[in-house]
Amino acid sequence: MTISATRVPRGPNVRLRTLLAEADYTLDALARAVNARGAQEGRHLSYDRSAVAHWLRGAAPKPPVPRYVTEVLGHRTGRCVTLTEAGFPDDGHPLPPDEDPTATLHRLAAYGTGELRTTAVRHLPLPSALVRPPTAAESAPAAPATALGARRAGAVRSHVRHCADGFDTFGGDYGRTALAAYAADTVLPWLRVEPGRRDRELLRETSRLAFLLGRMHTDSLLHGAAQQYHLAALRLAAEAGDAGAWAMVMSTLSAQAEELGHLALARQTAEAAAQCTGRLGSAQRAFVHAQLGVARALEGDGVGARRVLRAAEAQAREAAGGPGAFPTYHYTAYAYRVGVALWLLQDRGGAIGAWRLGLERCGATHRRAVALSHSRTAQALLQVGRLSEACRHWDALGRMREEVRAGIVLRAVDEARGALAPFAGYADAEVVLRRIGRAEQVR
Repeated sequence: MTISATRVPRGPNVRLRTLLAEADYTLDALARAVNARGAQEGRHLSYDRSAVAHWLRGAAPKPPVPRYVTEVLGHRTGRCVTLTEAGFPDDGHPLPPDEDPTATLHRLAAYGTGELRTTAVRHLPLPSALVRPPTAAESAPAAPATALGARRAGAVRSHVRHCADGFDTFGGDYGRTALAAYAADTVLPWLRVEPGRRDRELLRETSRLAFLLGRMHTDSLLHGAAQQYHLAALRLAAEAGDAGAWAMVMSTLSAQAEELGHLALARQTAEAAAQCTGRLGSAQRAFVHAQLGVARALEGDGVGARRVLRAAEAQAREAAGGPGAFPTYHYTAYAYRVGVALWLLQDRGGAIGAWRLGLERCGATHRRAVALSHSRTAQALLQVGRLSEACRHWDALGRMREEVRAGIVLRAVDEARGALAPFAGYADAEVVLRRIGRAEQVR
């Protein structure tokens, strides 16, 4: 998707010019950064210095591009940059401060696709109150247990498990809007009492529901909405005193921040999650520590990264093969994180080996994780000059494209097409390009 139209000029944008100087960005550099940020959400942008010059004269690109501009400028300057500060109309949907998590879920469920795509992404570290692990003593007093509350919590648990299975098999676009509607229409009315009087078990299951919605929206490249779902899940888990769910959400927030290049947020959330793993099973602890390895490697802490990766490996060996309490993670998801960390640590062979081992151990229903692992393995193999092997993995990704419906997989297919374009004419590359060309027609 290319977004090129701009709004009517409103006079020179002095604020944007001031920010460009503060960030030490040229017009070309800002255009490239905005294009790269759009690619993270599956958008094909082709801005150049003339487009930025147009913005400086007072034109404003259509949403969500102004949000991309503020995010890359904020990342460059190390502080929060608002749309207003950048001289753009404030069309975003930031998370209201201290919003009740049930209100967040209700608000997001009412958003249309356009509003979901313009929801802002936070890139700075979270407030200290949000990253303090919850304890049973600090959580809200539990409401008296009732048979009705237990039945409601059980119904939510069953529904979330079913949707999580669909997510693992078919990707984030599967059932996403239906699950958001279920949360708003069925679950939230059960929680319409004062905080402190809510049923704790229902809070716990609603936290897992919000967490799954966050992962689904991340899969659909709706990162702003995904982050807000995750923050709502954090607050619900804290209110329920569920330290295990809180840690998994925090670790997933770290993975999202890492993907978007928000390194300080990735490290903060990964470290917080690792302090709160006592109630997690071995598989979940392995994932949390693998993500901490990624966050430390991103910031150049090789010693710290390898230390937690060793701990993660031991926990992965302890993990039982059967399903655990939701949210659980298959070995493929753990191996994917380990591979990312090892690649950042310049261990190319170890990274490729981790991704391949994850593929060998994948379950029949974990098609989404398999598709993403094929993509990452192919990219790595191409970078080390093993074109034929890379093509085999990209061919597998192309064959899965029609069954796994997610923006993140569409983006992976687009990346494969771009990576193989210089090799058009080579037999192996031609096979893949023909296959993903057909996949493009069903988008």
